Amino acid sequence: MFTPPGQDPTAVRTILIVFVLAMLASMCSRQMAHGAERFLPEAQTAATISLRGDASVTGDEIRLRQIARWAETDKPTLDPIGDLVIARFGPGKAFRNLDLDEVKNLLRDAGVNLATIDFVGPISCRIDRSDATFAPGKALEQAAALPQTASAAPMAAAETPDAASRTLRQILTQNLAEKLKLPAEDLQITFKSGDEALLRRAEPQDSFDVHPQRAGNLGDVSWGVTISGQTRAFITAHARAWRQQVTAVKPLSVRQIITAEDVTDRRTLVDSLPPDALLSLDHVVGQASTREVATGAVFSGRMVEPAQMVKMGQDVTIDSTSGGVRLLSAAKAMSDGTMGQTVRLRNEQTRQVFNGIVTGPKRVSLGAIPTSATMAGSVR
Repeated sequence: MFTPPGQDPTAVRTILIVFVLAMLASMCSRQMAHGAERFLPEAQTAATISLRGDASVTGDEIRLRQIARWAETDKPTLDPIGDLVIARFGPGKAFRNLDLDEVKNLLRDAGVNLATIDFVGPISCRIDRSDATFAPGKALEQAAALPQTASAAPMAAAETPDAASRTLRQILTQNLAEKLKLPAEDLQITFKSGDEALLRRAEPQDSFDVHPQRAGNLGDVSWGVTISGQTRAFITAHARAWRQQVTAVKPLSVRQIITAEDVTDRRTLVDSLPPDALLSLDHVVGQASTREVATGAVFSGRMVEPAQMVKMGQDVTIDSTSGGVRLLSAAKAMSDGTMGQTVRLRNEQTRQVFNGIVTGPKRVSLGAIPTSATMAGSVR
């Protein structure tokens, strides 16, 4: 190797090594840039649900797999939700339209990520109940009366099978509903596909002796069934239920008064029932939290308590009406009160004592100003 005069040979070798490494790195970089797509995993494609234009079902329940279809490759993703009950026929109903928005809303409420699903095909499905019977000439008349595209379309009347003619599926659903003290229509029960033949058997052709084995809560449930005194079967299923839940949309501190902006109300498919009763919006808004509440927490009875809106000795605003005119005036509270409670008030000018109903923080409502009271009011 040639070394220029006065140059340290070691330094020259170091420079050459760095130069060669830089050239190799540049070549590798260009090669990777040219063929980078070969080393990236293929983009994940969404599962595809194709809504049917028409469907025929037996019984009053309408399930997703009865009104939609999907490819074999999408079965691992979509089969688990195929038995979701999308809608029901009411008593005496045998026709209805179900539009795509209704399907999407229910799937969203059931916790399905719609961003992972593509919907194709018709925007509504026309459904008839195959086990309904009609008076002569009425079937076509009722079917024609059904709107072609309608959201939550009204359902035509029909003569459906006698209420006593129940399938084993319906009997087990009703049995669990009674055990849990829930409406049967709120339950989503997924049975094993191998039991479908048994579940379709119905009264009065068969009689059923049902013995619940595990049916005290949602989740995994089971029954022992004797059919017509001969066939014995053990049927298992997984049960969920639709519940109306009030959840926090932001963190709340202890004793914080809960406003309508702090919570949201939505229908949710749950896998277990809470130990405490769930509350409605009316029972949450205006109350005080008994603990710190995290975003997304579901409100139950132990999480709220009446909020003290008026304290004894406070100056409060009185909202009253007189002759159709709304008046605002002031008084002093002589007792504590929560939302909706009656408190004693005193007019500091006239010293008159009267009652009012708490409507908010430091606010009290009167139906009308007491006739003997002389209150300074402002017209709004």
